[in-house]
Amino acid sequence: MKKVLITLILMSALLLNTKSRDLSYASTILQTAGGKAYAVGFYNGLTTFFTIDLNTGQMTVLNTFPTIQAVDAFVATVDLEADRYFQPAYENAFAQRLLIIDTTSGALVDSPPFSATLSILEYKGGRLYGVMYDHERASNVFVEIDPSTLNPNVLMAIPGVNSILAGVSAIDDDYFVFEGSSSRGYELFKIDLQTLEITTIPLSHTLAHFVLADSALIGITGAVPLNYLVRINLLTGESEIISEVKVQALFQGASIFDRTKGWYIFPVIDLENKQRLFIFDIQTGELVAAPELTVVPGGATFASKVNALAFTGQLKSFEKGWGNYNLYLPFTVKQ
Repeated sequence: MKKVLITLILMSALLLNTKSRDLSYASTILQTAGGKAYAVGFYNGLTTFFTIDLNTGQMTVLNTFPTIQAVDAFVATVDLEADRYFQPAYENAFAQRLLIIDTTSGALVDSPPFSATLSILEYKGGRLYGVMYDHERASNVFVEIDPSTLNPNVLMAIPGVNSILAGVSAIDDDYFVFEGSSSRGYELFKIDLQTLEITTIPLSHTLAHFVLADSALIGITGAVPLNYLVRINLLTGESEIISEVKVQALFQGASIFDRTKGWYIFPVIDLENKQRLFIFDIQTGELVAAPELTVVPGGATFASKVNALAFTGQLKSFEKGWGNYNLYLPFTVKQ
């Protein structure tokens, strides 16, 4: 039933993308930001892989995958050491695949069959980690996946989870953290990667996305138009507001933390209906920059003037509208 529901959501995403608008090049440039971000979305009718310049917001088309009809919403991760982007996807007739994309060239390295239906996917230390529903156990389970075999190894059942906010997770050397609901309300579920001990932290507000920074979690509350950039102590559960964030829509699960500069970076639809990267200094709460997301065509097959930047497929947000929803892209980062 869960697999059927996810398929229906993906099909609905394809059907509900009806809005288009002209694009212009970004006028706000952040000179000192480093790194690139990567994204998969539907663009000009094709599943497309992009690289995103965090200085300018410009998105460059690196490759397209004509046989891929849909991708798992919210679920993707990147191997920073070997330059691999992992994306569960559906080929013609909805045959499940795992796209393994070279982030330097956009080339499709491999697309083996992949039967696991994951709510969350992260990469760390040569392994993929995720959460999936196990019908035999009638429970959500924490799994480890060897990228060479793609066989999910169940590490533990996760008790007490009623639902999971897809794609909202983070991993570091010590912990795997995700957001879900239980009989007590919305909580953070923190799994110790060494002992597999699980602890929970109650949330007063849901989080649209977050990252791990030392012993804290930095994230954005998920209600619009007024959101908050918050810091949550993972040891005590105490929460503090860093800054207010006023936007029209958020991208669920999409955020980057520049550890060197202490900047939290995430895409938004701003109050003027423009898609931007918001870059906040987590120490001062200052909005450092807000470059607009624009597309740079990647070859002769792409028009020089783009009529739409509304993505479907592996997406991170719904823009509210009358009778339809427009969906927007996620990204993961190479720093």
